Amino acid sequence: PKKFLETAKTALKPRRPGGKLPVVVAARFAVFIALLQQMQFFHPLDNGWTDSLFRHRGIESADPRVIVVEIDDASLKKIGSFPFPRGVYARLIDRLVEFGVKVVALDVLFIDPSTPEQDALLVDATRRHEDFVVHSAMLDPDVNFENRMIMPFPALEKAASHIGIVNQALIDSDGSVRQASLVIGRKHRRDLGIYEWAGDPLALPSLGLKALSVFEGKPVKEYLERVGISLWLNFRGEEF
Repeated sequence: PKKFLETAKTALKPRRPGGKLPVVVAARFAVFIALLQQMQFFHPLDNGWTDSLFRHRGIESADPRVIVVEIDDASLKKIGSFPFPRGVYARLIDRLVEFGVKVVALDVLFIDPSTPEQDALLVDATRRHEDFVVHSAMLDPDVNFENRMIMPFPALEKAASHIGIVNQALIDSDGSVRQASLVIGRKHRRDLGIYEWAGDPLALPSLGLKALSVFEGKPVKEYLERVGISLWLNFRGEEF
C-alpha cells in the first residue's frame, strides 16, 4: 500500500511549474457554471431552443380519439344564457354515453350549488354514468404557500368517482406553458417526488391524466411511475 501511494503521488505531481493552474481554473469554472444554473440563468436559452424546435416541427394532428365539445356562439344562442343550466350538461352526458363515448371529461367547474332541481339532474347523470364521467377541481388562487383544492359542490363530489384538476401549475417566467402537471398535492413545491404527493390524501391527477387512466383502465400511479409528476408537452416520441 505504501508503494502504491508513492506511485500515485508521483503520477499526480505536476510535471512543470504552474501545472495545477488548469485544474484550479476548471474547478472555479465548474462552480461558476453551477451557480449560474442554480440561478436559472440558462433557462431562457433553453426555452428559446425548445420553442425553435416546435416551430421547426410545425403543427401536428391531435389524437383522433379525442373530440372536443365546445361551448360556442351557436350553443349560447340556442340555450340562451350562460352559465348553462346544469341539466344541459346532464343531457349532454347521457347523449355522449349513448353515442359510445368511453370517457366524458368535463372541463367545467361546478363549484357552487345552483338550483336544487338543476343540481339534482347533474348529480343523477353523474351517478348513472360514474364509470365514464370525470369532473373538474381547481387550486385555490388565494392560497400561496400550499395547494388547496376547490372541489365540486358537495353532492356532486360525493357522486363523482373520478375528479381531475384543471389548473396549470407549471408556467415559465415568460408566461409560456411548456410542461404539464400530471399530479398536484398540497405542498407548493415543484421538486416533490410522486410518492410524496401520492401519499397526500388531497393529491389529484390532472383532468387529462385522469381521463386517460379511465379510458385505458389503468391506475394513475402506473403513469406517474413511468414519467414522473410532470410532462414536457408535445415532445416527439414521448408517449405514455
